[in-house]
This record gives sequence, structure tokens and C-alpha cells, in this order.
Amino acid sequence: MFHRMIQMLQTNKINRILSAFLIMYFSLACDDFNVIRVQVETGGSVVTANGAFNCDYQFNLVEHPSQIIEGIEGVDPMDLWNRFIECTAPFAVDSEAELVAQPDYGFRFVGWDGDICDGEISATCHFSVPAVIKGKLHSVAARFTEDTNVVGTKHRVHIPINVGGSVQASEGDWDCTYKTKAADPEGCVAWFQPGESLTFNEVPGELYQFKYWRGACGVNIFGGPCHLTVNDSAVVGVRFEGVPGSDIDSVEFADPAMQACWQEDKNEYRAFFGTFGNPVHVSVAYYMDCSDRGIASLAAVPGKKGLEGLVYLRTLILASNDISDVNLNQLSKLEYLDFFNNQGLTSIDLVNNPKLKTLDITNNSITGHLDLSNNPLITTIRAWSNGINSVDLANNLDLLDLNLMSNNIDSLDISNNLKLIRLQLSHNDLVAIDLSNKPELLAVELRNNQLTSIDLDSLPKLRGAALDFNNFDQATVNYITQFIVNHPEVSISY
Repeated sequence: MFHRMIQMLQTNKINRILSAFLIMYFSLACDDFNVIRVQVETGGSVVTANGAFNCDYQFNLVEHPSQIIEGIEGVDPMDLWNRFIECTAPFAVDSEAELVAQPDYGFRFVGWDGDICDGEISATCHFSVPAVIKGKLHSVAARFTEDTNVVGTKHRVHIPINVGGSVQASEGDWDCTYKTKAADPEGCVAWFQPGESLTFNEVPGELYQFKYWRGACGVNIFGGPCHLTVNDSAVVGVRFEGVPGSDIDSVEFADPAMQACWQEDKNEYRAFFGTFGNPVHVSVAYYMDCSDRGIASLAAVPGKKGLEGLVYLRTLILASNDISDVNLNQLSKLEYLDFFNNQGLTSIDLVNNPKLKTLDITNNSITGHLDLSNNPLITTIRAWSNGINSVDLANNLDLLDLNLMSNNIDSLDISNNLKLIRLQLSHNDLVAIDLSNKPELLAVELRNNQLTSIDLDSLPKLRGAALDFNNFDQATVNYITQFIVNHPEVSISY
């Protein structure tokens, strides 16, 4: 894992793996969608005209889990900063799409590269979405450069902060933390006139202590203020380390299969981070994949901690095990949860996971109500093949992909989910569904329900609808027949 991380960062291997997965996922689901890779150079972002897609260089770089290694010895922070970030997004084949390059303050847009819009210098890239070609990933890249007409003679000062603490400046309201940087990337970048004097102070976070300054502040292991006179663009780095007693050995699982998986991760963490301070802090454990291990329990050894000790986890994958109980209450930073195929699991509590973005609890035995009221950032829900009878989606305003097939749902309110792209509700007990005000919806699956009517008129981007095995009255059958005549671009089965 970590012994390959530097190579992954340099080659964007992580993003390419994700891209390959998305290509496979969408091509298997429907060849009507093509996944486009968007590369963004430092200095700006790329958005779609409707705002549904936003690839921001600084935000995405900071939010990527691998960013935790930024600022350690052997890695030039400017090398990490001055590179592309990659995003991927599905577009409907043969549709007309538009990407808009938006430079950050102090930068200007230079032009587009890649096999889409190559050589164009307009900030708006118009293109027709090409057909899916197996194994080929179409791409477009936006390039930016510093704009001296805007910043004049000012110099850029950047703090590549990582987990462990924050940096505060005595001049102005400039408080740079890992969390601040994720929410407001420009909070860790500022421009100053030549000769300006700055003073920075280190503030260790919980379970951390100061280790040293580096970069433009020189190497200072004693702490205290870092004084900088701005004569050129500069990077100010600070290093924090875990305090004694917060090392990764505080976590130990009673189930041998789970402990074996965790031990493998620990060995990788220690091998990679061990030379940068001892003990190795549990904060480095941001990713865990223990799929298909025969794990039956997540309980800790007496006197040790289990999942509750891995409070920095962002990704947790426990697919295809035999787990019947899971406690996620301490994982407040969790963004990606894959609990596919643990058929003994009858319930799951996600109330204390407000940052969750992707949820997969497919093929379990979860019954009753699925509470997602405290997961406002969630974009993907895969919960098919359970016994769920109700879901409240009122707070999930960013939801793009919803799969609740093969449950016991008889009603579902999606009126607040205006960004939905795909909706899969086949094999439930729905007697009605309101699809109005869904401007981005591309695909609908509603097979094997109890629907008597359907209205597709308010779905301007609809490309496919599976409506078989319902109880449509004759008027609805006539309506669907005429809809097909009027919209030959839409594939409908009923």
C-alpha cells in the first residue's frame, strides 16, 4: 500500500484506478454513458455549465486521502502542489456537453489539452460526447498560469498543511488547518508584496506535538515563531507527530481474521512512516480494506481499541464477510463505507458519520427505516437487496445515484433530490413515484412495483426507463406509447 504511494502520486495511479472502475461500472450499466477524465492544473477549476460537476485543483488535491503524506521528508511540497489533479464524470453519449475553466485569483487560463477540445483557448469547451470504446478513456485538460497583471509584483506564500495541527499567522486573519484547507483551499495560500515580514506560529492538534519547521522557515526543531521576509514565492512547512500513547498498537481486534488484516496495514504504516517519528500515530490509518476475509466480529481485545480507535478513517471496506454488528459512532471523518454482502447485518447506524459521501450496504438483511438524515454530503447510495421499508432523503441534497432495488419500500419522497442522475427502485412495493423537477435524471428503473401511472414529461435528459411489470392503467399505457413516439432518443421498456 504505502510503498507504492509515492509512485501513485506521481502518476495519478489512484485516480486512474478510479477512472477504470467508473468506466467498467457505467459501461456495464449502460453504454449510453461515457466517463470523461478531466485534468486540472494548479491555478483553477473546471465546472459544467449547470454546476453539477466541479473539479477544483486545490480542493480535490487536499481532500484526496493520499494527501496525508504531503510535507514529509523526501517529498518536495511544491512538486505535489504543481501537478494535475484528475476527476471523472459520466456524460450521456451523443449529448452536447460544456466544460468551463475557472482560474483562481492570481492565475489565468491558458488553454485545453487532450483528445477533447485540444488546442482551444476559449475558457468554455463545447463537445459532443463520444461513444464508449472499451478500454479507452477520453480526457480533457485545463492549463493555468500565474497572471502578473493581477498579482503584479506580489509573491505567493503557500502552507502545505497535513493532519496534526495548524499554522496561524500574526499578520491578518490567516489560520491554516487541514480542515480549513479542505473547506476553503485559498485559506492556505496568500499573496504578499516583496519585503513584507510575516510571523507564523505552530498549533499542534489533539494527540499531536510539534516536531519541526522546514521550507522557507529553515529547519527548526525547537518550535516557536517562524519569521519570514517575502522576497520570492515561498512554501512554509511544519511537521507534527503523535504524542506517546496514541500509536497504532493501541488498536487490536479479537477476531483473528480482522486482526490479520489490521496487522498487514500496521506493518505498511510503520514501514512507511516509522522513520519520521516513533510511535506511529493512529491518524495515519485513513484507509482500511478487509474484504472477503471471513471476519465475524469487529470487537476489540480487552484493554485495546477496535474501530473506535481509528477515528481518522475516511474509507472503510468490509465487503463479503460474516459481520452481524458494527459500531461506527466514533468514525466522524468517514467518507466511503462499503459493507456489501454481510448477510447477518440487520441494522446500521450512520448518525455520527456526517461526512459520508458513498454508502454501499447491498445484499445484507437490514430491515425497517434507513436513517440518512445526518448525512447531507452523500452522493451515492447502494442499498439494494435488503428488507428496508422506508428512507428519508430530505437532507441528501447532493444525491446523484440511488439504488434501493429489492426492498420493501411502498413510498419514497425524492422531491429534494434535484441532482439525481440515476434512480433504481425496481422490485419494491411502490404505488406512486413523483419524478417532477429532476433536470439531471438520465436513467430510471422501476420494474416490478405496483405503479398505476407515471409522468416522464419533466425529465429533459432522460435516456432510459425500465417500467416493466407494473399495474399501469390503459391511459398510462397510451401515454407511454406516445412518449416513445415523441422521444425516440429515450429507450423505454414497459
